Order: sequence, then structure tokens, then C-alpha cells
Amino acid sequence: PVFIGLLKAGELSGKMDETLSELSRYLSREYGLKRKIKGALAYPIILLIGSLLVFGLLFMFVLPRLANTFSQSGIVLPFMTRVLVGASNAISSHIVLVLGLIIGIVLFFFYARKTPWGRRGLLKIAFHLPVFGEMVRKVALVRFARTLGTLLSSGMPITDSLDLVASAVGNPAYSAIIKSANESVAKGVAISETLVKYPDHFPRFLTSLIAVGEKTGTLEQILITFAEFMDEEVDNTVKNLTNVLEPVLLLFMGLFIGVIAVSILLPIYQLVGKFV
Repeated sequence: PVFIGLLKAGELSGKMDETLSELSRYLSREYGLKRKIKGALAYPIILLIGSLLVFGLLFMFVLPRLANTFSQSGIVLPFMTRVLVGASNAISSHIVLVLGLIIGIVLFFFYARKTPWGRRGLLKIAFHLPVFGEMVRKVALVRFARTLGTLLSSGMPITDSLDLVASAVGNPAYSAIIKSANESVAKGVAISETLVKYPDHFPRFLTSLIAVGEKTGTLEQILITFAEFMDEEVDNTVKNLTNVLEPVLLLFMGLFIGVIAVSILLPIYQLVGKFV
């Protein structure tokens, strides 16, 4: 929609060459933004999948064999070991059901991502998570400012620009707010006066800049400058997200493997002590 809208604005204003140049820069920045996010999430996702595979192998193959050995020895297993062995027996006995459940959850997740209600729910959850919420908000603000600034600089009317921005921002919550702002703008209300009512989504700093841009007639330049500034902030947030996720996942793996190791070693020490 933004691509077509910019072309229409270029045709109407007679500045097709400038519009195409601006469109090229817009698409390049959007691609860079998506690449940053995917790059930041790639390693944690690989680490998480690898961890789940290791835990699955332990529960399905290693622990059941150890459980048979311990049961034949006649020793009383510690509580931690009994819990893990019980979980292992439940998984190995219903392996088809467990695999079907995992595959169903994964397929449901990918399906939900492509539906409006699924995206709305996932983004709402992410919005309230530490670090994730900050990244979601900054990405939406970058897209809002960059798209609106690009459309206005091409000569498109403010109401048509906001209508396109609502569909291009990529976040249902922001889309609803922008549509509401567009209705107010159509009645003669300033954009900043509507957006200031949503401080959780649009920071005071941005709404103040928009108010200045509306009064001075430099709204498009201010929005594009803000988008460039916020783009660097997104980059920093993505790096922080990576720095937080990696140690958290490694700590989770270490704790879980430690619990399994202790659960296995305690019965072994009991078994050795029984025959010494």
C-alpha cells in the first residue's frame, strides 16, 4: 500500500524521479530494520531448539535406561530422581502424543502469526515483556515516523498518509491509534493532540516534536530525522536483547542439566555405597 501510495503521489505532484529515489531509500531502511531483528533472534532461537532436542533425547532414551537399572538395584530413589524418572516414563510411554502435541503447538504458532487476532495477541504479550516490549515499541515508532514522513514529503495529503501508515506500521495496536488520529485530523484536530493521549505507545518526546512540526510546517523533516535517530535506538535495543537472551538461555540450560546430573549421581552414589 505504501509503495502504490508513493507512486500515486509522485504522479500527481509531477516529481516521480524524487519519489522513486525516496521510495528506494525507504525500502532499503525497512529491509535493514527487518534484517537487524532477524539477526538478533537467530542465535537465541537456534540455542533454544538445540536445548529442547538435548532434553528430549535425555528424557526419551537416557533416563528410561537408568530408571530400569535403579529399579533392579532396589534402592530408594531421591525425590528429585523420582520426579524426573516419572516425567521420562510419561514422555517415553506417550511419545506419539507428545510429538503430536509439540508439532501442533508449533504449527498453531506459525498459523496464529499470520492471522490478525494471532498477531494482535503475540504483539500484546511481547509489548509487556522486558526488553522485548521496548523493541516492539521502537520498531513501530520507526515505521510510523519514516512512513508518514516519506508520504508527506512526496506531497500526499495528511489524511491519506495516515490511512496508509495505519496499514504499514505492522502493529494492530498502533494501527488502531493511528486510525483514530486520522479521524480526528479529518475534523481539524492536530495529530499531536490525539497521539498525546497514548503515552504508552507514543512517547511525550515524539508528540512534542510532531506539535512543533505542525506549527512550523516542517513535520515531514522532523519525522524522518526522528526515524533515523530511533533506528539507531532499535539497533541498540536489539543488541541488548541478544545480550540478555544468550546468558538467560545458557543459565536455563546449565540449571536444567545440573538438576539432571544431580538426580542421576545421587542414586549412583547410593548404589555404590550399597555394595562397598
